[in-house]
Amino acid sequence: MATIDPRLTPLIETLIASGADWLAVEILSEIRMGRVDEPSDAELREAREAVEMFRKEKTVPPPTLVTRHTNVRHLGGDEQIEFAANYAVERITQNIEMAGASLQQLNEVANRSIAHGDVPSDSARPKADIELRWLDTEGALNGPQTEEARAKLPALRKALSEWSISARKGTQN
Repeated sequence: MATIDPRLTPLIETLIASGADWLAVEILSEIRMGRVDEPSDAELREAREAVEMFRKEKTVPPPTLVTRHTNVRHLGGDEQIEFAANYAVERITQNIEMAGASLQQLNEVANRSIAHGDVPSDSARPKADIELRWLDTEGALNGPQTEEARAKLPALRKALSEWSISARKGTQN
């Protein structure tokens, strides 16, 4: 298990203070677990071929998985900083994209339901605008907020990149 670099503290504290404690925990967990070596291209190709052969010829016994030795590489201090900055941007981006897709799909379902209602004309039909609310906070999320968050992602990416560079150089404020 890797020792967490203390230079991560400002990022972790910022995430917790902004309500993204889930992300702080993910980052710390990922760093503690280390990076597992991925299977080689040859190993992946061999596995795909074995599965394909089994699908085509049911007479062939199912492929057996060969136990491979997995190597875990622990991240050093500078690698932890770079990993944390990149991981934070990736996860926040994923969450914004998932929220946006969910809102879009919910709005489509709601608007289809309205379209099948008893409202006489298209001009008189109300349009649904779904908003997601959380029980444990006063926060809410709607389509325009998702778009605004998406637009701010490049600035977040830049800020975290700059933090990563300064933290690794030891010039952090």
